Amino acid sequence: MTVRLVLVCTANICRSPLAAAILDAEVRDRGVASLVAVDSAGVHASHGNEAAEPSAAIAGDLGLDLAAHRSRPVDDELDDERTVLLTMTEQHRHLLVTLEPAVASRCFTLREFARLVVEIDLVGLPDAADERVLEVVRRADARRATVGRAAAGRAPSRRGSTRRAFPWRAGAWGATSTSGGPEDIADPYGRSDAHYRVMAAIVRELIGEVAPVLLGAPEGEV
Repeated sequence: MTVRLVLVCTANICRSPLAAAILDAEVRDRGVASLVAVDSAGVHASHGNEAAEPSAAIAGDLGLDLAAHRSRPVDDELDDERTVLLTMTEQHRHLLVTLEPAVASRCFTLREFARLVVEIDLVGLPDAADERVLEVVRRADARRATVGRAAAGRAPSRRGSTRRAFPWRAGAWGATSTSGGPEDIADPYGRSDAHYRVMAAIVRELIGEVAPVLLGAPEGEV
């Protein structure tokens, strides 16, 4: 059964589409696309916008194609226990966990996830790619708890709630913070191409650290 990796930013036009394309290439290099799907979304995204031109250009330089990308808001992934959410900022993670506390154990900033996965024990990971992903996520969340980060972004249980209102549908997120946190990958929107290149370099480095642990070695490598 397929597991989903969803990269999340604000408008789903700059950071998360590029990050998803880079991670999807890692998945395809390992021949496990039938078991691991990669997607992207935004906490304040509208439907149908193309990727920002600088992100699309960087993707092209990497041999990737964002021409078919269309933005969309985060939605059903909050309810799917086989979906892992990797956000670009601490605030993105906080918003998602506040909206649906049950996602806390499978929602990380990309920086946080990269830091955690290189510290986990790799012994006994499942051979099947989908189950490997889920087990790596479980161990990363356990590692997060041991270093005291599990409380970050967690919210009280909403047991008994019968309906969830999606604030991006109601336009109720409000202004996003511009102060940034230590886990953040800065939004280059409206800034120079140099800012996009810095963002892309960070994303590539982090995914380069995550992919071998999360997905195993590429086909043909030991």
